[in-house]
Amino acid sequence: MQIQWHFNSPSWPSAGGLWEAAVKSLKYHLRRVIGEQKLTYEEHSTLLAQLKACLMPLLPLNEDPDDLDYLTPSHFLSSGLTLTIIEI
Repeated sequence: MQIQWHFNSPSWPSAGGLWEAAVKSLKYHLRRVIGEQKLTYEEHSTLLAQLKACLMPLLPLNEDPDDLDYLTPSHFLSSGLTLTIIEI
């Protein structure tokens, strides 16, 4: 097995756009859930874990390009994907 490494070019500032979009999405959902509340460390850690389970797909569940179902960490935590409203 051969590993190929791909690095972003330092002279190409927009190369990290995918990472920036992921951070933007996480911050957006954090603001919507938290609002003006102050969270404890445990609440914040739990919220980040729940958001990560929803936002970070691992791989497609099948090879159909029209099917948008992806395997996420949330599938391992329960019997399937559960998208519930997070209340704090």
